[in-house]
Amino acid sequence: MLFFCYNYTGDIMYKRIENIFNNIVKLNVNKKSLDKFNIYLIIFILILMMIPGILNNFIGVGFDSIHNYYLFLLIPLIYVFIYNIKNKYHKNSIDFIFISIFMIIALISSIHAFNPWTAFFGDTNRKTGYLMYLVYYFLYVNSKNINNKDDLFKILNVMLIIGIINTLFAVLQVYLPYNNIINKFYHYIGYGLIGHHNFLGTFSLLLLSLSLYISLFISDKKFYKFTTIIMFICLLLTNSSGPFLSFGLIFLILLIYIIIKKHDLIKKILIYSLIFIALFFTVEISSSYVNKIYKPNVIVTNLQSDMINILRIFGINIGDIKQPDIVIKMPKNGELDLIGGMNTVSSGRLDVYKSVIKYIDYGNYLWLGTGPDNMQVYRVYFIRKSNNQATFIIYDKAHNIYLNVIAETGIFSFIFYIAWIVSYHLKTKKCKNELMYLLLFGLISYNIQGLFNIDVYMVMPYYLIIAGMLMGIGDKLETRKH
Repeated sequence: MLFFCYNYTGDIMYKRIENIFNNIVKLNVNKKSLDKFNIYLIIFILILMMIPGILNNFIGVGFDSIHNYYLFLLIPLIYVFIYNIKNKYHKNSIDFIFISIFMIIALISSIHAFNPWTAFFGDTNRKTGYLMYLVYYFLYVNSKNINNKDDLFKILNVMLIIGIINTLFAVLQVYLPYNNIINKFYHYIGYGLIGHHNFLGTFSLLLLSLSLYISLFISDKKFYKFTTIIMFICLLLTNSSGPFLSFGLIFLILLIYIIIKKHDLIKKILIYSLIFIALFFTVEISSSYVNKIYKPNVIVTNLQSDMINILRIFGINIGDIKQPDIVIKMPKNGELDLIGGMNTVSSGRLDVYKSVIKYIDYGNYLWLGTGPDNMQVYRVYFIRKSNNQATFIIYDKAHNIYLNVIAETGIFSFIFYIAWIVSYHLKTKKCKNELMYLLLFGLISYNIQGLFNIDVYMVMPYYLIIAGMLMGIGDKLETRKH
């Protein structure tokens, strides 16, 4: 009797497992269950993108050892995408058409690349080959199904918690001495778990913009006030001028808008202004003191040179912007005189842009680009006087999102990329939804800093998920109207 019951119960369990498996394979999963899976998958991906930085910082595992781990993400992402198409939950809106055409052009560019393997699988450092583009693509499209307030804030809250963790680690990097766990190149700069101060700057800018907007216009919860302050501290610790300049610009616009249109929020925005100013000087002075260095403010210095470079574009030359001859003091061989160097102070962004533009013209890369992760621009960094030998610096990215799109995938992909950006601005303007304005504010901050930085796999998913949720809300509102 017991044996019969055991067999009967086991048979029922087997049939249930078989039915579940068949439903999954046949895409007959319940929509509510699939949506939950999609949300958890996106949260998992957000956390997963930090894993290389965690491994590198804590146990010294290099990025190369887990170079292609992200490819496994394509399986569940494609499954969710096919499910939504089969069950007619997917909408072929204009943004989807633009981004799909961009992907087709990028595919052609990858096939015609000098090194197709790198174009598809990505460089071991950057990891932004065409297959990563596919991860981005499906991540964006699937995020459009997150179109209600509760689910949206689940995603945003996870993003902000990850931001807090990165900030805490950046604080440890700046204020603790170098050791086996706290790895850092510059002692006074925070890299977080992202591993690069410019990329952490982009990351903190995006989350800071979202948190600030929520605390001003949507929620009075202390959590968002706290995360606003935390993410601003993170931005300061990065010493990255591009994201800092971008935040200063959007904060100024926000301040003017509130003074003109939202008088009830003037007190809030002024308090934030005072807090930001106080934090700026506190972080600057304390990081210099703890690291026992005197340094001119890196952000201010870089901003000055960035403004000079912008004026140069319009033919306005201010001051002597050439670097002095580089001198390196060698411990054993004495002093080694060097000549040359890049043309401008700071990071020489304008020089990078000029070099990339010449590279595009020289290699005839305007139409299809070099292919993803295939750009290699060599530039003389300095020349030794003693033997007249040159040392080169290699640019594998344009340090400008928009120029980089042209360089790697061509002018036509750039047109559709810009068209896609315009589409979510127009959708927000048309729908006039509070949540869409929130998400757009974050996207605008990212787009502005894109003039100075590049897309990276640790941050780009955040941008695309936010854009996807925005367009998903817009599609839902338009469907209701019809």
